[in-house]
Amino acid sequence: MKKYLASAALAALVVSANATSLNVAGWAGDLHSQVHIQFDTNHGQEQGTYNAGAFSESINGGPSFRAFCVDLNDTIGLPTHFDIHKLHIEDLVNSHPERGDKIGQMYNKYTGGLADGIDGAGLQMAIWKTLMDGTTDFTTGHFIDTDLGADAAILAKANFYLTSDLTGTSDHAAWLKAVTHPDHTRQDMVGPCGAVPEPASVAALALGFVGIIRRRRQK
Repeated sequence: MKKYLASAALAALVVSANATSLNVAGWAGDLHSQVHIQFDTNHGQEQGTYNAGAFSESINGGPSFRAFCVDLNDTIGLPTHFDIHKLHIEDLVNSHPERGDKIGQMYNKYTGGLADGIDGAGLQMAIWKTLMDGTTDFTTGHFIDTDLGADAAILAKANFYLTSDLTGTSDHAAWLKAVTHPDHTRQDMVGPCGAVPEPASVAALALGFVGIIRRRRQK
C-alpha cells in the first residue's frame, strides 16, 4: 500500500508540474497603443486598428511577467486564461528559425526597459514584422503599416529595435503556444523561459520526492 501511495503521489506531482495554465490578466500598465496595420492570416487578409503592446501574464499562479503576441491568426479578450505548451521560440517559424531567434533576442534585450505605450507598441510591431517577413520595411510584405503618419513614433521605435545590435544577447525565450484555438480566440505568446519549469527540473523535482519517500520508509 505504501508503494502504491508513493507512486500515486509521484504521478500527481508530475501531472501538476506539467499542467500549464496561462493567465492573461490584461495589458502591462500603459505599455500598449493603437496601430494601423494590414496582415495575412490563415483565413484571409485582415486590416484595421489594433492594440499592440505588452501583456501582463502568469503561469500556474506564479509571478507575473510581460509577454507579446506572436500569433496574428487569432485574437483574445481580456482578461482570459487557457492551457499552453511551452516550446522554444526558434521553432516558431519552421522554415525560418532565425526569425524566432531574433524575436527572442529583442524580447530579452528590451522587454524589461519599456517605459510607455510607444515603447510597448514599437516592440510588438518589431516582433510581428520579424515573424511575418523577417525584414524592416513596414510598407511592403505580409505585414504592413497602413497609416505611416499616425504611427510614426511607434514605427521609429520598432525600427530601432529591428536594426539594433543584438550581438551577445541571448535568444533563449519561450513560445507559449495555446493548446487549442476555439473560434480563433487564443493567442500564442513569447515569454521568458523561466516562466515554466523545464522538463529536466520537473524530473529532478520528482526524483527528489521519491528520495524523500524512500528515506522515510527506511526509517
